[in-house]
Amino acid sequence: MTRQGSHEQGTHRVWRTEGEYAILPSVVTKCVVSFVDVNRIRHSVTVYAAGVYEAAGLALVAFHSRDYEWLSPPGAGTTLDVEVQPPAVTHAVTVDRVTTWLAASGSPGEMVTKNRIRKSLENQRR
Repeated sequence: MTRQGSHEQGTHRVWRTEGEYAILPSVVTKCVVSFVDVNRIRHSVTVYAAGVYEAAGLALVAFHSRDYEWLSPPGAGTTLDVEVQPPAVTHAVTVDRVTTWLAASGSPGEMVTKNRIRKSLENQRR
């Protein structure tokens, strides 16, 4: 079910789809992405992204990196909380939804971003 509406944020109109923001203003924004592991411990990383899914994808790259090798990375059904700052706004997306977003087509600019994230994830998993 798709619900559409809008939310004014400054001078930018942000459209909503299925209860999540589909896009953010086209500026790169500081985002804190976190998830709760099987032991109920919350893990977070700060990334800079232009959208919720880009932020989630970059966080997946970080969570799969050697810096987090002690951490069991989030699985497909794990919810990633994406807090966009400032002002702080939090969005929740599952790893499965991020994977679907990475696999989908998009604008040329979005495809560059997706390809960069996919390559980084592939390199981290080797």
